[in-house]
Amino acid sequence: MVYLSLMWHMHQPWYQDTSGKYTMPWVFLHAIKDYYEMPWLLSRHPGIKATFNLVPSLLEQLEEYGSKHVNDPLIRTLYKPAVMLSDEERAYLLEVLFWANHKTMIYPLPRYQELYQKKGYYLDPTVAALYFSDAEITDLSVLFLLAWCGNYLRQSHPIVAALLRQGANFSHQQKVDLLDILIDFIPTIIPFYRQLAEEGRISITTTPYYHPILPLLIDPQAAKDADPTVVMPNITLSMKEDAKEHVARAQESFARYFGEPAKGCWPAEGSLSPAALSMLGEYGIEWVGADEELLAKSIGRHLDADRYRRWRYVSDPNKPLLFFRDKKLSDFIGFTYSGWSAKQAAADFIARLEEIGRLYRGNPLVCVFLDGENAWEYYYHNGFDFFEALYSALATHPGIQTLTFAEAAHHEKIEEGQIERLGSGSWIGGVFSTWIGHPEKNRAWELLAKARQEISLAWESLSEECRRDVMRELMIAQGSDWFWWYGDDHPSAQAPLFDNLFRSHLVHLYELIGREVPDELYRPIKKSRPLSPLIREPIGLMRAVIDGRESDYFEWRSAGRCNLLYDASAMDSSAFHLDELWYGHDHHRLYLAITGHFYELLDGEHEVGIDIMGGAHLHLRFKLLPGITTPQVFGTISDEPIEVAYDRIIELSIALKGLIDEKHRRLEIVVKIFNNKKMVERAPLYSAIVLNLDDKGIPAWVI
Repeated sequence: MVYLSLMWHMHQPWYQDTSGKYTMPWVFLHAIKDYYEMPWLLSRHPGIKATFNLVPSLLEQLEEYGSKHVNDPLIRTLYKPAVMLSDEERAYLLEVLFWANHKTMIYPLPRYQELYQKKGYYLDPTVAALYFSDAEITDLSVLFLLAWCGNYLRQSHPIVAALLRQGANFSHQQKVDLLDILIDFIPTIIPFYRQLAEEGRISITTTPYYHPILPLLIDPQAAKDADPTVVMPNITLSMKEDAKEHVARAQESFARYFGEPAKGCWPAEGSLSPAALSMLGEYGIEWVGADEELLAKSIGRHLDADRYRRWRYVSDPNKPLLFFRDKKLSDFIGFTYSGWSAKQAAADFIARLEEIGRLYRGNPLVCVFLDGENAWEYYYHNGFDFFEALYSALATHPGIQTLTFAEAAHHEKIEEGQIERLGSGSWIGGVFSTWIGHPEKNRAWELLAKARQEISLAWESLSEECRRDVMRELMIAQGSDWFWWYGDDHPSAQAPLFDNLFRSHLVHLYELIGREVPDELYRPIKKSRPLSPLIREPIGLMRAVIDGRESDYFEWRSAGRCNLLYDASAMDSSAFHLDELWYGHDHHRLYLAITGHFYELLDGEHEVGIDIMGGAHLHLRFKLLPGITTPQVFGTISDEPIEVAYDRIIELSIALKGLIDEKHRRLEIVVKIFNNKKMVERAPLYSAIVLNLDDKGIPAWVI
């Protein structure tokens, strides 16, 4: 028998600012799409069991959304009739209401796709707001909410189903009715988990309260234990007592929601150290999940067979159990199968389990841990087809049995190994570099440690109520998500917002303890730098022959390159045809090349549009057909011709004169694809490529 233990990890960052306002709507959106949906999908298959990890700070946010007193600007704005929206509110909606996967969420709803194409004509939401009617704003609002509705709501609620059938021409009252339904739905989520747990269908686990990297709170030197080369922040302070508070509060929260403290734990980001594991054991945690990289560190080898058993850390008095995930299988579900047909993906997963059964003796235990919410927007139908195929195959397979991790911890047929020395690390490479080591990440740690010292100095003078508020702000600031977005490894247009949130909690903390707020907390930690589409910068002057191909090896050798899909993180890049932008210049002309998969577009109906905004505003449009062409030019430019050619790549040459002048030394570039005059693709998706030119007119390329 092959035993399979699935864990779906549910987590969102703490989105409330210090005034109680939710700065981003992701908890609400995933609540109506994923948090009920995932256990419901499992409940449709009586033979299937799984484990769900629910982060306490997520449960707290869900509870507040369900109270109907939540301060969420999106919900508040959506409740307004379109005719009463201010210009700022209309622009806000035209930005947020397209936060959805184009391929799987926007395109399947024809009216939503139509409005998406219309929005694509305008770079700035403020400008777009001038061209969207009240009726279009209302349709867009309803369609956005419907796109985020999971299959349970679509299949079980008649009003949601009716609105999907209607498709367009919605009234304000229909929008209000839909919002009421969705908000009333949220309080049913947590009780549904408890019901399934009491029935023995699922087990539920926890994470330290605000999702901190527990080993780093206990002792920052754990980063050195994991990676001796890491550059450490200038701190010596241990926040061990705060780490205990995160674990203790998590257990209190779990008992309040589910009747008793948790027995299992997925520590934030799978991050462990001997001290962290020992602390979890002190608070009643009997088993912990981690990544196979940590197992290899701990036992000094990396053999596939080792991960297919449970392990006991015998050097700890509590001797907690450890389960290590199969990284490859977990990543197949998280990142690969969304591009396959549902039946093909399920069959491949089953085949891999069967292969494990053939290769390894005894009864191998295969542990699959992954994010339980973000992957499904890349799947058609929010993963419904995939899960129906997978769960059906698992339920009827004679050689595979699903277990909760609570069951796997005591199952007599599962082999158990012993770990004498536990390594330190996380699920990302077995190290902590995602959260510490970069100058921005280290700066955040230094500011956090400084604030912690100030709390210690002021503690005796604080009232009990103030202490409670101070610790809440501190623990929020200790969450892992702030550090995730610092540095260059996870580019996002929303990273500055996370920076602001982190610093605002520290500012409020100083205000609560009556200490002067350091000026440095009012300065961004996140630097104004490329969001990291940049693959490489130009290394010198260049000149290109505009013929639609790389004429020789050296033609574009000195050009810069950037990834046009870098900010399409909420999208499936397989739906795009654009790939990279190459760029360079000589003293007189700007050279651009665009790479991609254009063979599907050579039908005479598709056009490429390139917007270049600087001293002049140019909008170029040309048919995507092989050969040299003269583009349509909307805007003003010098008399020198614009050259365009396509063969294997798209190449352009434009005179610098007119594009830049003494007052305008910055260019913004956006690439678009049109089909029958409707925009079907835009890159970058949410921003523009920005070229800042120095005093000599030599570009210093940034994004």
